[in-house]
Amino acid sequence: AHPLNLGPAWQMVFGEKPVMPPTYDDTGNLVPTNDARHCDIFTSSNTNVLRGVGSFPYDKDHWETAGVGQTLINCGRNGAYIGATLTVIGADPLLQAFPAITIGMGSCPHTPSPPASLNPSNEWRYEVIQTPGQPIVAKMENGQLVPLAAGVGKILATQSAANNFREASIPADLTVTSAQARSFD
Repeated sequence: AHPLNLGPAWQMVFGEKPVMPPTYDDTGNLVPTNDARHCDIFTSSNTNVLRGVGSFPYDKDHWETAGVGQTLINCGRNGAYIGATLTVIGADPLLQAFPAITIGMGSCPHTPSPPASLNPSNEWRYEVIQTPGQPIVAKMENGQLVPLAAGVGKILATQSAANNFREASIPADLTVTSAQARSFD
């Protein structure tokens, strides 16, 4: 006979309340919570990813995510139980407030302001995206936007994964206007 098991691998997002796995019997059926074989105490192989809260033994309600990564969840009871792998992925940093940028052909290079983010990391990269039918209006050089041709495009701000947040990107409109005619009296 096959041992009891905690089901297939699963994933959750950092910061969410962990939901511990149900117990399955050797035929793949759920073991009822009132059955003596039901697992109600759990262990985590990697407490940097998932850790118990309070004092051991930890039941299904006393867990929290500690970081991004993988851990093997095992039953904390005696018996033949097959554990399940839990992968904790980074949270969404909820990027916002990345306004459109307009610069002129005669402008000095422009340093984009980073979008608002829940991730405190300052690891940003920017990419100019060409709009079909338009020239490449600018390029990024040493962290600055350098105008190349009048027209429209997009600028994409990407924040690197850090601090238990996943990598995320947000676009903004980019307009490069023609150089202003100058007159001297």
